[in-house]
Amino acid sequence: DGNQTVAFLCRMATDWLPAGTLACGWSDVDVKFPNPCRIDDVIIFTGKVVAKTHEHGRNQVKLEVLAGNQAGKLVAAGSISAQVPR
Repeated sequence: DGNQTVAFLCRMATDWLPAGTLACGWSDVDVKFPNPCRIDDVIIFTGKVVAKTHEHGRNQVKLEVLAGNQAGKLVAAGSISAQVPR
């Protein structure tokens, strides 16, 4: 299910970023689904910081997030951008 996959990607980001980052008023999630998840799939979630910026007095990060199955097929790919508290 796409919603559950996005929820796990966001959870991965919130576990890694400072507390309250995605809920602090400015965040953006953009995820595409190139392949479907199957019932027996084991999904592996990964992410990395691809940009850090400081605009309008705000520190922001952009993460590249990916989800793939046990066969190495990509089931979700996208980005999460968030304002990071000082």
